Amino acid sequence: MFEDEDFIAVDENLIDPDDDVDDLMELGPVNWRRVGEIPALLDADGQLHIFSGAIEPNDIKQGEIGDCYFLSSLAALAERPDRIRDMFLEREASKHGIYGATMYKNGVKMTVVVDDLIPCKGVDGDRVAFARSNGAELWVVLLEKMWAKLHGCYDRIAGGLEYETIRDLSGAPGYFFSGIEDDAFEKIFEFDELHYMMGCSMSDSYDQELAEQQGIVAGHAYTLLSAA
Repeated sequence: MFEDEDFIAVDENLIDPDDDVDDLMELGPVNWRRVGEIPALLDADGQLHIFSGAIEPNDIKQGEIGDCYFLSSLAALAERPDRIRDMFLEREASKHGIYGATMYKNGVKMTVVVDDLIPCKGVDGDRVAFARSNGAELWVVLLEKMWAKLHGCYDRIAGGLEYETIRDLSGAPGYFFSGIEDDAFEKIFEFDELHYMMGCSMSDSYDQELAEQQGIVAGHAYTLLSAA
């Protein structure tokens, strides 16, 4: 089975030793498991699939790291499933545990290759620690691992900006504005009509009580699926 010598299954690729703020300090012991050893990623017949059924924005489940900006960006791409499928070099699960996808870090096209060893937790050490699909498919865990490899470790992908992430995943230029400008909603309606990938986020300083009334979470990122 393939083992990625550039991103090996060790603690140093989980936690950044140079980071004064440890975003994974409560993670606890981690086991790296092959995807075929993780029950939640296997279908009823014990088979693996990169994609199983339709690719949808709500396929994504966040794990124990604050990379909601990355996952909401994935959800934005998933509005058009081919955007996700076309990232992968192969669309079938690998018997050799090797996967590749095209990304555009800082706008530069590159192929990111990883093995299928995934950080896991739980009593039996086989529960995916970070993000995964809601169903038995691999595309979310693999893309998150590739994103972590691009940044040096999982710890470094905690916190980020959606417009930069969408650019790095799709190669499309990004546009960002903060606050509610006079023409903000006109722009959102226009971009929605043009089928742009869109996301938004709330500052940690946003009023918590108001956020609860509005049904949102401060300090969290969201995908804009439609405007009306």
